Amino acid sequence: MGWFGSPRPEAGSPFWLYTSAAVVGIAGYVGYRQGVADHFFSETHCYQSVRTHSATEPYVDCFTVSPSGTFSKVFQSEPNSALAKSAQLGHVIPGLWDGHGHLLQYGEFLNSVDLFGSSSFDQVRSRVKDYLAENPGSGSAQEWIRGVGWDQMALGHMPTAADLLEDSALKDLYIMLDRVDVHCIWVSQAVLDLLPESLPDVPGGEIVRDPGMGVFCDNAMDVVMDIWPKPDSKKKTEVCQERHV
Repeated sequence: MGWFGSPRPEAGSPFWLYTSAAVVGIAGYVGYRQGVADHFFSETHCYQSVRTHSATEPYVDCFTVSPSGTFSKVFQSEPNSALAKSAQLGHVIPGLWDGHGHLLQYGEFLNSVDLFGSSSFDQVRSRVKDYLAENPGSGSAQEWIRGVGWDQMALGHMPTAADLLEDSALKDLYIMLDRVDVHCIWVSQAVLDLLPESLPDVPGGEIVRDPGMGVFCDNAMDVVMDIWPKPDSKKKTEVCQERHV
């Protein structure tokens, strides 16, 4: 006997045929067991509200989910039922898995300071200086030094413009560095000097003022981005040619 009690293949029979049948049989058996587990071990949970995005019933309060994570039922419990009375505090909404890329930002990253993994302000300043050595003339009012990858959790505190001034080689340079999640930028004192002395708060954003000025987050980033001398098409073409992109 052969696989799963089936007759052994006869001499000269194609081996791949029997192997394929075995694989299909295994897959079906595994699928069957998973289906049985999902049926008998599914759990129902109820909350104050469950968002469904259904046009006819956008809000319910319960859902049933299997051990494999499959939602088999989303429904409204009966008033005063055991399920309704057991509803937990909180709300449930569908999760979205968004896979995407930032092509323009990646292109810019190829011509900027790589700060990913930096764990101290000394490392940040050292990497900026290394970039400056490889790109003489950068850091001017017309061509700011750009970078990305810093993380205040790794650095110990939210950075400030003064942290860049700790190294005299970086004094008077125009520097703008994106945080690891690109939701904040950290700028040098030269950039701050281009802005009004008194900056109002920005709705939907934050101008970080403690422990000092230098970081702008979310909508507040526009305060700086509006004065950043963005590279024109000629500059972008030159960079691409240099890096053979």
